[in-house]
Amino acid sequence: MIRSSVPQYSRLKAGDYKAGAALNSNLHWDVSILHASQAHYGLDVWFRGHRGGQMAIEGKWPEDDLANYKNAVLWICDQIAIDRKRLTDDRKWWVEVKPV
Repeated sequence: MIRSSVPQYSRLKAGDYKAGAALNSNLHWDVSILHASQAHYGLDVWFRGHRGGQMAIEGKWPEDDLANYKNAVLWICDQIAIDRKRLTDDRKWWVEVKPV
């Protein structure tokens, strides 16, 4: 999804996955890439691809799993949005979602 939505990554192949390591050490770049891929795909398709890859984008993934994943992420976002201080404190928010 990153390769198809961000020009800097467009020439890379699947085997170049280590190029994405820069996202792990640069929060600003990571968030920029996130927003670019979400804008490119739209949130519904982005959630599908983030959870289940190409299979989910093609509709070959359980809809209930996709809904559970999306709802879990949105719930965490809601908890953080309650108070802007939660963006910088050490509080942790999580939802247990079946691993894939």
